[in-house]
Amino acid sequence: MIARYTRPEMGRIWSDENRFRMWLAVEVAVTETLAEAGMVPKEAARAIRERAAFNVTRIQEIEAEVRHDVIAFTTAVAEIVGPHARWFHYGLTSNDVVDTALALLIREASAIILEDLNRLAEVLKRRAWEFKDTPMIGRTHGVHAEPITFGFKLANWYSEVQRDIARFERAAEEMRVGKLSGAVGTFAHLTPELEEKICARLGLKAAAVSSQVIQRDRHANYLATLAVIACTLDKIATELRHLQRTEVREAEEFFSEKQKGSSAMPHKRNPVTLEQISGLARVVRSNAQAGFENVALWHERDISHSSVERIILPDSTTLADYMLSKTANQIDTMLVYPERMLANLNSTRGLVFSGQVLLDLVEHGVSREDAYRVVQAHAMRAWKEGLDFHQLVVNDKEITRHVPRQKIEQAFDVKRQLRNIDKIFARVFDEAAPGSAKSAKPAARKPLRLTLATAVVLASCFVCAQEPAATPPQEKPAPQENAPAPEKSENPPGPGPPSKTPPAIPENPKATAWGVLETAAKSDKTGDRAATMRVLSLLPKNEQAKKLAEAGLGDDKPEVRSAAALALGEMQSRSSIPKLKESLSDKEITVMLAAAHALDLMHDNAAYEVYYEILTGERKTSKGLIAEQTATL
Repeated sequence: MIARYTRPEMGRIWSDENRFRMWLAVEVAVTETLAEAGMVPKEAARAIRERAAFNVTRIQEIEAEVRHDVIAFTTAVAEIVGPHARWFHYGLTSNDVVDTALALLIREASAIILEDLNRLAEVLKRRAWEFKDTPMIGRTHGVHAEPITFGFKLANWYSEVQRDIARFERAAEEMRVGKLSGAVGTFAHLTPELEEKICARLGLKAAAVSSQVIQRDRHANYLATLAVIACTLDKIATELRHLQRTEVREAEEFFSEKQKGSSAMPHKRNPVTLEQISGLARVVRSNAQAGFENVALWHERDISHSSVERIILPDSTTLADYMLSKTANQIDTMLVYPERMLANLNSTRGLVFSGQVLLDLVEHGVSREDAYRVVQAHAMRAWKEGLDFHQLVVNDKEITRHVPRQKIEQAFDVKRQLRNIDKIFARVFDEAAPGSAKSAKPAARKPLRLTLATAVVLASCFVCAQEPAATPPQEKPAPQENAPAPEKSENPPGPGPPSKTPPAIPENPKATAWGVLETAAKSDKTGDRAATMRVLSLLPKNEQAKKLAEAGLGDDKPEVRSAAALALGEMQSRSSIPKLKESLSDKEITVMLAAAHALDLMHDNAAYEVYYEILTGERKTSKGLIAEQTATL
């Protein structure tokens, strides 16, 4: 992906340097596991662990001659390791390394995307509550229909993003598999038990069955899920672009003081970032189609998918990361004009209440056919002649003969149309409006088995219930196509002042949810404790979450300690850096690497030292993980 649409952390993941680093991690894990099984001399495994390294330039030089990237890689490493390198890549075929390492890369990329999704959900929720009671016209077929609120529109997007999160978690989990089953998948040289040990060492599950490759239905599903996420972002961007049209102007993308919209027309304020999001979504959707084409390979494998995946997997994850970040920023900083929304709502002079007048006539004894005929006649006249529909109804004796004047006036009351907004919000956010029956008497909570999906929902609630954090620093103005949305100005131009109403977020039932997490953190099931640690990563700047994660660093199971370390890194808990550095001395390599990755996320140089020391053997590790170890990530 070109640098213009690549955020630094995602770019690092898909760099050649990191790809080869993951290949080396797989190779070292294989060699050490085989040494423990007595299949590789221990001195050879030690030499590989201590000396194995690579130089990207040298790999590229060799590949130019042999035209095989894995052979170029193993040759370049062997030049550094020396005689013991004959045991490097022992018992493996190229895709044992490539596919297993790809799972590690996608795991890293998925963690970033999941964080992006949760940030977008948080911003959508906050602004949905901010505009919960801001009336506007709902449109179907692009034509005025009935009143809604702007917060209702945002709540709809929030609900869709929650489904995106659930889908993405499932797709990412399906990708968290490795394979070391050989050239056609039959374990001609290794065993399924060894595969499980190696994968566990890397924080992966072993594929139940594979050919020379992990089956590409997993990758197709992952790419399709990214495409659905792109569709959500396109949907949001398209709607906001419409609302910014000159004749609508109900909301707009922020336009900075020094930004320019057109080289020829100084008055232009274009939704360039929103248009960019819609455009890039097309690329992600098209990549999904290429992923579908990769599922059908010849026999036990051909190479037709390989060149495609070198493009579509880095590009789709990179674009998803970029678009999610841009969309969250757009929602966070967009300008909203409630006065214009109300003006547009009233512009048809009562026409949008025709449905309620129809129902009132039916309720008062008029047949539906006759009622429809009467109301439509007034509506069509109001359309054609620009008349006041309300006055036409009030002056019609056939209507007033059946429906009392007070009832007619109620039909034109926007509050009546929107009386269920609080209930919708309670259902979407699982938070009752103040004074409601649900608020007064909470329902008893059923016993909950903590899965990652249910815990993520809880964590999302925690995040959104916290006090709104300060607006993050905005990006500097860029060329028109990539113009980001900076901080809102005090008095931006527009049709009426933008809303400055502070977010009205109701109190979240934290105690109940925390009880679920804290109970799971003390569970006798390792999986529950590890899942709890992973969920805590979604609660940045939360002292309670930080303390719970720090406690997890002392768990007796390495997968829990690893998950706790990663959570602290993803929470950007800099106050936990000393404790994470202590975990660098953990006897388990997965915990060391997790702590190193956490420090890397917070740009602590100790991380790089550990990566180097582990790969070169300067930092000694244990003899391995037990076969039953569950995956860390």
